[in-house]
Amino acid sequence: MNKKDEFKKSLHFPTDIKSQQQNIKEQFDDLNTQYINTNSYEVKEYLSYLMAAIYLTYKELYPDLSIYIPFRVKSDDSTIKNYTKELNVAVKNYTSDDNKFDLNSINSDFMAATIVLDHVKTSRKTHTEYLSPDIANLKKFKNNILDFVDNAEEILETGFIDEEHYLKLKKETLEKIIQSTYPEFVAERPISYQTELQELNKLYDIRREYNSFSSEVSEDDINSLKSLLLDLRSRSSDKLEYEILRETAPVVFNSPLIKNALKASFEFVKDSKKPNGFAAIYYQITTPFGPLEVQLQPNKRYYEAKKGSAFHSGIIGKEIDINSFFELVDPKDPHPINFYLNKLDNISADEIFSDIEMPTFESESDKSNYLLNNMNAEKYKKTLLAKQYMSHIKIKDNYTFNDSKDFQKTDDYLLSLAKFISPFMNVCSSGHTSFSTASIHQKNLIGEFTEILRKKDKTTCLRNMLISRLRTVLQTSNDKDHLESRKVRDSLPRDIAREDITQYATRLHQKLAETEKEEPSI
Repeated sequence: MNKKDEFKKSLHFPTDIKSQQQNIKEQFDDLNTQYINTNSYEVKEYLSYLMAAIYLTYKELYPDLSIYIPFRVKSDDSTIKNYTKELNVAVKNYTSDDNKFDLNSINSDFMAATIVLDHVKTSRKTHTEYLSPDIANLKKFKNNILDFVDNAEEILETGFIDEEHYLKLKKETLEKIIQSTYPEFVAERPISYQTELQELNKLYDIRREYNSFSSEVSEDDINSLKSLLLDLRSRSSDKLEYEILRETAPVVFNSPLIKNALKASFEFVKDSKKPNGFAAIYYQITTPFGPLEVQLQPNKRYYEAKKGSAFHSGIIGKEIDINSFFELVDPKDPHPINFYLNKLDNISADEIFSDIEMPTFESESDKSNYLLNNMNAEKYKKTLLAKQYMSHIKIKDNYTFNDSKDFQKTDDYLLSLAKFISPFMNVCSSGHTSFSTASIHQKNLIGEFTEILRKKDKTTCLRNMLISRLRTVLQTSNDKDHLESRKVRDSLPRDIAREDITQYATRLHQKLAETEKEEPSI
C-alpha cells in the first residue's frame, strides 16, 4: 500500500454527514430556545425567589455568617462566545467511534450565581457549631494571625525598630502569608511570597554572619512591611471562609424551602483554584427552568476575581474595545487619536470633578490659595488635564462597520450594543427594614453596561463618556425592546420574606402540574 492510500485509509468520516449536520442544528436550536426562555419574566422571577430562599435559609441556619448573592442571566454576546468556545471543545473531543457531538454543557451557565461569604461574626449569640474539625483549627489560626498583625502594627507605629528586628518581623509576616494562602496561587503577584522569603532569609543570614545590622530602617522599608501586614490581615479569614462554605452550602441547598418548595436539586461539580488567585467551589442546581451554575467564594477570592490578580475583565476576549466610537475633533490634530484615548482610559472618572462640582475662583489669588492648601487640589489639576484631553475627541455621529460603507447612527448602535453585551444582573442581600427579608437589588441597563465596561472595577473617563451618552439616549429612546425590558424589571419582586417564597412556590407547583397535564404522553 502506497503512502497516499495509507493516508486515505487513516481518515475517518461520519457514515452519514447529513445526519450529523442535522443533529448539530437540532442541538443549537434547542440551546437557542433554552436561552430565549431563560430571559423570560418567568425565569427571572424564579431566580429572584430562589436567591431569596438561599439567603434567608443561610440567615436562619447560620446566623454567624454574613453573605450576599450576585446573580445574573448571561448576555447575548457572552452566550455567542460560549457557543463558539464549547463547539471548539466538542470538535476537539469528537471521535469517529461514537460519531457524535455533545453540546449539552453550553447551557450550564445561562443562569449563574455566586454565594459570597462576606465575613464571619464572632458574637457568642451567633455562635455556630461546625462539624469539620478543620474549621475550628482555622478559627484559631485566624485569631492568631489578627493578634500578630495588631502587635506588629503597634511596633511599627512606635518608630523604634532596628534592622534585625525589622527583618525578623518581615520574615514572620511572609511565613504567615504563605500559611494563609493556598499553594495553588503561585501567580498572584509578579514575585511570589516564597521567592521574597528566600531572598529575605539570604539577606538576614549575611547580616547576621557579619553582624552588620543597621540601627535604623528606612521609611520605604516600613511602608513595605505595613503593606504586607495589610495583605496578611486580608487573608486571615480566607481559608476559614472557604471551608465554611464547603460545609454549609449542601445543608442550605437541601433545605425543604429550596429542595421541595422551589423544586431545586443540587450537585457538586468541582473545586477550582487557579494560579492567579481565583478560587471557587462549583455546584450545579437543577431547576424547573434549566441548570443554574453556582459558585461559592469567600470575600477575598470574590474581590480578586473582580478587582485583583484574577480580575475577570482582564481575560482575553472579555474586555470591550470602545475606541472605534471616537474620532478627533480636528483631523489635523498634532497627536493621533490613540494618544488621547489611552490617556483618558487610564484616568478614573472618580478621580475628577464633574462639571457641576468644578471649583470656580473669583481671582487668581483665590485659585493659587486653593492649589496650595486644599486637599482636592490634585483632583482639580487632574480634572483640568482630563478635560483638556476630552476637548480633542468626540463620539462619532455615525458608526461605520469594519471600514465598510455600511453605517448606523451611533446612538442607535450604542443602544443595540449595550443590550447585546449587558447581562441581567442583580444582588440579593439583607432587606433594609428587616433581617427576615431578602432584598433584590436590580441593576438597570446603565448599571449593567457600566459593569461590562469597567477596568479593574474602575470606570475610566473614556468609558464614562460612552456611558453618559447611553444615559442621554435612554432618556429619549422609544426602543420597544428596552421599554418592555424596563417593564419586566419594574414588576420583578424586590423585598422578599419567607411567606412570599411559600406563596410563590404554591403558584409554581400549580403551574408545573398544569404543564405536566398538557404535555402529550409518549
